[in-house]
Amino acid sequence: MRNNLGKILIDSHISAVAIAVLLAWSITYGSLALSYLLVLAGEFLFSLVSDVSTWWRDGLMPSSGEMLFDRVLFVRALEYLFRTLVVFGAAWIVSRCVYGAGALHSLSQHRPRVARRDYV
Repeated sequence: MRNNLGKILIDSHISAVAIAVLLAWSITYGSLALSYLLVLAGEFLFSLVSDVSTWWRDGLMPSSGEMLFDRVLFVRALEYLFRTLVVFGAAWIVSRCVYGAGALHSLSQHRPRVARRDYV
């Protein structure tokens, strides 16, 4: 990146806002993925406790409707994990190009600059 463009991005705080928004999105996507995985784990534990007596007779195979629901939840969890990685990677790339450091480090270093700035 050219020196002038980098200076403009640093002075205008556009890159810091973009990094903060991308990190917020990655946190959101990560929490959604975690919630889907927790639902799957809870469903598994509930079926484990409630169907103990039928295991020995029917085996461990759930019905096709339950399997479809589980697959949809698992695919959604993987989708949100992928989105988390992509958005966090984008924040890291923007931070690396503009500030030369990681996303969290660059935001923590940029915060005092915003606090000192006079907006009059």
